[in-house]
Amino acid sequence: MNLPYPGAFCRHPLVRRLALSLAVIVPVATLRSQTTASEPDANSPVVLSPFEVTSAHDHGYRSSNSVSATRVNTPVRDLPITIDTFTEEFIHDLQPRDLLDIVQFAPGVSSASGDFAGGNNGNFNIRGFASGNPLRNGFKGPNVVDPITIARVEVVRGPSSLLYGQLPPGGLVNYITKRPLDKPSTTVTQRFGSYDYYRTELDTTGPIGGGSNLFYRFNGAYENGQQYYDPSESKTKVFAPVLQWRNATSSLTLDYQYFHRDEDPEVFMSPFFVTPGFQYLEKVPNLPKNFSALGNADHRTSDTRAFVADWQVKVADWDFRADYSLARQEIAHYLTATLFIFDSQRSHPFLNRTASLQNVASTDQTGQFEALHDFKFNGGSWKLLLGYQVNRRNEYFNMRAIPGALAPPAWDLLNPSTWDRNVRFDINQLSVINDPAVVITDNEGFYAVNQVNLFNDKLGLLGGARYSKVKSTTINQKTNTVTGVSISQKETSPQVGVTFKLTPEISAYGSYSESFVPTGGAKVVNGAIVGPFDPTVGKGFDLGFKADFMDGRLSSTLAYFQLENTGIVNNVVTGTDPITNLPVFTTFQSGVQASKGVEFSGVYAVNESWQVLYSYSYLDAYVKTNLANRAQEGFQLSNTAHQYFDLWTKYSFQHGGMKGAYLAGGINYMGKRLVDLSNQNLFWDPLYLVTLSAGYVFNVSKTPLSVDLTCKNAADKVYFPTNNSRGSPRTLILSVSAKF
Repeated sequence: MNLPYPGAFCRHPLVRRLALSLAVIVPVATLRSQTTASEPDANSPVVLSPFEVTSAHDHGYRSSNSVSATRVNTPVRDLPITIDTFTEEFIHDLQPRDLLDIVQFAPGVSSASGDFAGGNNGNFNIRGFASGNPLRNGFKGPNVVDPITIARVEVVRGPSSLLYGQLPPGGLVNYITKRPLDKPSTTVTQRFGSYDYYRTELDTTGPIGGGSNLFYRFNGAYENGQQYYDPSESKTKVFAPVLQWRNATSSLTLDYQYFHRDEDPEVFMSPFFVTPGFQYLEKVPNLPKNFSALGNADHRTSDTRAFVADWQVKVADWDFRADYSLARQEIAHYLTATLFIFDSQRSHPFLNRTASLQNVASTDQTGQFEALHDFKFNGGSWKLLLGYQVNRRNEYFNMRAIPGALAPPAWDLLNPSTWDRNVRFDINQLSVINDPAVVITDNEGFYAVNQVNLFNDKLGLLGGARYSKVKSTTINQKTNTVTGVSISQKETSPQVGVTFKLTPEISAYGSYSESFVPTGGAKVVNGAIVGPFDPTVGKGFDLGFKADFMDGRLSSTLAYFQLENTGIVNNVVTGTDPITNLPVFTTFQSGVQASKGVEFSGVYAVNESWQVLYSYSYLDAYVKTNLANRAQEGFQLSNTAHQYFDLWTKYSFQHGGMKGAYLAGGINYMGKRLVDLSNQNLFWDPLYLVTLSAGYVFNVSKTPLSVDLTCKNAADKVYFPTNNSRGSPRTLILSVSAKF
């Protein structure tokens, strides 16, 4: 795959600009810090950076602060933004298999995975809109996420382009990776589960050398995935080393993650009926629950790498931060199954066979510089954040498939003897479907954020804006020529908010923000290309209350929101080509999609033993305007439900013979979800997923041991998180951990 490598990125003029800035600022900052403060010894206190959060201030499931909403460590109750945070303790108790297991406990969040095409588990639907890839430590990360590396997850709802650039309006998911700890610690975990599942994990951390300011952390895992669907098999390897040097005024963190998964084959979606216009109708009924259309030669290999170098220094009253981030993903996917059956075959369905090889790769490289000043004055404070970010994204894709004449016989789904899974093809028999191409996208953004607290923190004001420039070009790598329409767009994304403390326990807040996403493709009028699209622009506001009662043991957020996403592209047939007799299209970029609703979430520590986490969302996501098809106006958006409810509770025995034991469990509920926008009468049934867990912590020769038994999907529901993915059956997982 001929993707540009870091050397090409480093020659980019935007990166040179950033490098020149750092070349001036870093030596000056280092000299300034050396002249204003003596070098601390090993026992000097380490001051937490305002750009970071730590779990040390969390209380069970309740997080006291967040960085995702403003990039600055800020108490959650002081933010005029709707946000949910999930702590390390909650993540540990939940025993998640992927990031979705965690974020689905936030109001109105569900999967938006396109798993059959990309092998991802990190795309989510937030407030009715797909979120795109999750952020990793505030930077664009891989779309395959393993929980072994996660210390905290934050879900920010509403448009968030101010800090993060191109984002849909529903919100974002940012996960924060584990950091080195001051004291040596090693935890080894072994898990065994249903359907040949097993997993080994290692988490080790501590200082390097006595009295050193250098610390390390290493997380690694090896997993043999569930083998429920027939056939399906997966093996996963993860390792994630972190090195951190720090003293009282500065720190340097090097954070790397490698993820590799082989699937022979993967869990594949269930076949479905479509209309002649390829509108989705329903899954093919009466197939075995563990049916898969894949053959024994099918496979998918996923490799992802993510690296962040983070440098922070405090100079006088300013905090500076400079980062370089690299995220790379490669997927090779060999497939012999088709997906759809025309509705005319409903009485006797036949599933056509094929053979294709798809290669997809992406590289994201980001450079960022931020400066923060916290001004103090009588009765208040003012935090000023200035930032600059430059990003280059390369996306490579190529696909080959067999000619139709070589296709193997179709499967008669009523006759299992025709389900031949042993068909194989030589790779030389595959024909090129499209020439290899790479899409190169350059992003540049300047942003400023102001946080002002007045009247002894009773009134909080938030205001800022981001100016973004985006250029995107598609290059045919075979001919080395530009294809399609290049994109060159500029956008300014503002955000404002206010928080007012009605009482010491209750705050009212409101916010308005905007977001944008560049739109690929080209405008077409009567079949003729007339130019590039404008970006889609999201805007929305939140109004709500945040409350902290009982010394913080009960914290809740109630929010009402409205969102709009404008510039949706729709096509309409406006004629017929006189030569080919094929339809001629005109595109309209006048569509508006909207959502509104109410969200309620919080954490309640009933006492020292009992914790409860809860959320509820009522969502109305719909087509507001579609000039290409006015009949769709008012239609519910695909993959959205009106009601979501989530509950998780844990009781830990603190005294008596049961001391060290705990019981936990929860439920995720989604009302009926619309399957496809084109058919407003087709819904997935309401879904509830139940998780039950029990554990015991005890010591053997002063070594803490824990044993946990978790039951996922305890009701054994057959469900489809999206049209393109399948849920797991009831699964038992036994976990044994030892901490040294």
